[in-house]
Amino acid sequence: MRKNQESEGCEGFKKNVIFVKTHKTASSSVQNILLRYTVNHGLNLAMPRHNGARFFNPEPFSPDMVRPFYDEDEQPNVIANHLVASPELFNFIPDAFTFTILRSVPSLYESTFEYFKTSTKAFKNAGNIDAFYSNPKEFYAPGSHYNEYTRNHMAHDLGFKQDSVDPVYFQKSVEYMERRFDLVLISDYFLESMILLQDRLCLTMDEVVTLVVNARDKNRLYRQQQLKISSAGILSIFIYSTISTQLSGSSWRQFLTYKNAKKT
Repeated sequence: MRKNQESEGCEGFKKNVIFVKTHKTASSSVQNILLRYTVNHGLNLAMPRHNGARFFNPEPFSPDMVRPFYDEDEQPNVIANHLVASPELFNFIPDAFTFTILRSVPSLYESTFEYFKTSTKAFKNAGNIDAFYSNPKEFYAPGSHYNEYTRNHMAHDLGFKQDSVDPVYFQKSVEYMERRFDLVLISDYFLESMILLQDRLCLTMDEVVTLVVNARDKNRLYRQQQLKISSAGILSIFIYSTISTQLSGSSWRQFLTYKNAKKT
């Protein structure tokens, strides 16, 4: 395949795309791919009104968070910045191809602690990851800056109630994702996910090549620490484990079919 050639047998060009960019899941690498796609196809990128990197987190997305275009007739085609998903998001570009990316816990929370340890009151007061997850409730500081990233933040980014402990709500959240998203990528299977994304968006080799952004060393937690972290993020764990085996299970079957087709 030539570097500027689309993937053979791909689904076709998607003019409108919504990427729900979750924190610390390799989402910045995926965002860079989507930004190249936007530029190469002359599409309009929705940008936060306040010129920041996020659409007014921790508030759920609403259209008034988007910076207007100079030409009033112009409409956005692509959303790729951090936001909190909401029904208004998907109505904003109603015919868009929608996708997101998930990452397994506890590696997700280890990475999050390292990244936000000087930015959140809870993490700073704890001092280290072991102290925080030994008793998260002692440090959890509702209303403080970036506190939403100290508990179930993957669920929060996806638009769910991060403090919920209701199993019925957990199941309804997963069912909503299965209906709402055209594709769910898995950070733990990044290369396979990129092949699936390339096929769904008809990405060229130039577009799909990615550099790892904001990465850190592999998991360094002891088994006991991992268990403590896992018990503190039940909703995010439920979403990841269920989606990765159900929704993305079908994607991995698609990947194997795609891979075998390339061999013939």
